[in-house]
Amino acid sequence: MEDSGLGGGEWAFILIVLGVAVAIGIVINAIVCWLTSSALSSVPSEHREMEPGLVWLLLIPCFGVFWSFFVFPKVARSFRRAFEARGETRHGDCGVAIGWWIAICAVLGIVPCVNYAAGPAYLILLILFLVKIHGFKQELSNSGPPVFPNA
Repeated sequence: MEDSGLGGGEWAFILIVLGVAVAIGIVINAIVCWLTSSALSSVPSEHREMEPGLVWLLLIPCFGVFWSFFVFPKVARSFRRAFEARGETRHGDCGVAIGWWIAICAVLGIVPCVNYAAGPAYLILLILFLVKIHGFKQELSNSGPPVFPNA
């Protein structure tokens, strides 16, 4: 009589693969936190809606999914406030809408079956958001204070 269950070696392999996948996920999440936090650090403190260190709370399991509703829109609004203070309005909402959709996709990623669409959407939106705020960070750091004519 044969046992069709998994042996010790197969379970060990599965656990190693899962462990590596979790470790890769944590590293990617930490990179996202670092990029977001460093971009937010480039915003003058009087225009920030949150402190850069609070972005790292996204790493907390389960809580991070719901914390994304605060982080991504607030980071985008912080950039918008900084640009508006300079009199620049060409950036629109600075990614506030993308930030909300990232948070929505993060929550939908928990829902079975829906996660197949929400996961890729989350990844695409997150990449777009990071590229956008990186550009804003460059723009804020490359230009000095606004120069007002006749002032």
